[in-house]
Amino acid sequence: MPTRDEQRRPRRVWAALLVALVLVVPVVLLLDDDGSGSSGAHRLTSSEPSTADSSAAPATPDDEPSAAPVAKGKPRALFFGDSYFIGGGYTDASNSMAQLAANRLGWVAAIAGGGGTGFVQGNVEYGIPNFLGQIDNGAFDVGRRRWVLVEGGNNDRFLDQQQVGKNVRKVIRIAQRRFPKANVVLVGPLDTDGDLSDTTPVAKTMRKAAVRRDVAFIDIRGWLKGHYDLIGPDFTHPYPEGHRILGRKLAKALRALGA
Repeated sequence: MPTRDEQRRPRRVWAALLVALVLVVPVVLLLDDDGSGSSGAHRLTSSEPSTADSSAAPATPDDEPSAAPVAKGKPRALFFGDSYFIGGGYTDASNSMAQLAANRLGWVAAIAGGGGTGFVQGNVEYGIPNFLGQIDNGAFDVGRRRWVLVEGGNNDRFLDQQQVGKNVRKVIRIAQRRFPKANVVLVGPLDTDGDLSDTTPVAKTMRKAAVRRDVAFIDIRGWLKGHYDLIGPDFTHPYPEGHRILGRKLAKALRALGA
């Protein structure tokens, strides 16, 4: 599921050719908090909330709030997953459900992952490995985090669920070891056509893995129920308004977990 991340226009012709190659790769590269990038297969994107205008009127419960001010002690989070977190189709990382949830919670967030990938599934067309491969390539190299959210499942729903469950547990175990003081949360999958028969098996697999690794599981299958008009013509990716609904619900679910 390729993203359409915008790139800054280069000043030299040779740089333009290089950027043209980058544009086709549906991945998000992690930016560390100091703005430096980690090595690996990911493209980094800035994910720290900008400072909100203190003079602005408070948002109503149905409005998407401005990004909260970044201050010392603000929780730092990692959102890792597929195009539902990093953006894809009609959104990018800046207006995906992950960033919108981080804005609502006032978190400093890093967003990473690859479109079309999952716990087992890699994106062969763009040479992006599965989640374990992306972690090997530096997806978790973001420094200390208080919250780590791992989202996925949709791209694994037609694969061997025994192998999917094994890989889910591995990813969680790595997250728990890499971020020993963090709250690790498993998120997914999202149902975009109303037929839960496709997503129920992988949701059960993920829930079982979460129980075994003693982490929270947020099942988002029905979060766009009644809003299928907010899914694009690819029947997969939500429009920005769909991501606003998802971001609001994700923030609410995380608050219920103590965020």
